[in-house]
Amino acid sequence: QSSFDRPFPFRAIVDGDFLPQSPIAAIRDGASADVPLLIGTNRDESILFRDRNLVGQPIAQKELANLDADIARPVFEKYKQAYPELSAEALRVRFLTAAEYWKSSMDIAKARAEKARAPTFIYRFDQEAEKGPFSGWAPHASELGYVWNKLDHPMARLFGTEKSADNMKLSSMMHRYWAAFIKDGKLDDSWPAFEASGAVMHFDKQSAMNILNSSELALWNK
Repeated sequence: QSSFDRPFPFRAIVDGDFLPQSPIAAIRDGASADVPLLIGTNRDESILFRDRNLVGQPIAQKELANLDADIARPVFEKYKQAYPELSAEALRVRFLTAAEYWKSSMDIAKARAEKARAPTFIYRFDQEAEKGPFSGWAPHASELGYVWNKLDHPMARLFGTEKSADNMKLSSMMHRYWAAFIKDGKLDDSWPAFEASGAVMHFDKQSAMNILNSSELALWNK
């Protein structure tokens, strides 16, 4: 780790033998096309790993596991232009969340949309922590207490989750969806598959079905 310039040094290597091609290339070629997929991200994934001392500075390589900083920095400039209303910290969190989690997940979803014979369901978890160090954010792993209907679990408490009526309602909804998907690989009509509609379920106190944010994805073109 000390000699590696980015997070998570233990990673898969495309060697042409054990791993013959990158996962996204395999998906584009039709791998997993018959396997239903439920995939998504939390709105503020990267807030859990941020270095607050870097806010206001150029994007650093140690913040990026999968991209070269020289490639990422011009995209970050596009984010500044696209979201001038965001604070410096919120802008950095949004960009790093996209760079490390959201864009790759959406690339997978879009690649499957072209090849898949089984459905893909996409979500984004927007529910904010109500207290503690992540108050006002929806960080990495904060959805787990809701998904497994365990709002009193120590991990849920770590993310400032209250066992309120609203939260219990959201937890019940998410748990029902995940259990149905695990059982049958299907969901009811309230959550349409991505392929046909571009649908993304946003989970929050007022959960709603939205369409994939193509304008943000376009910031990564070229």
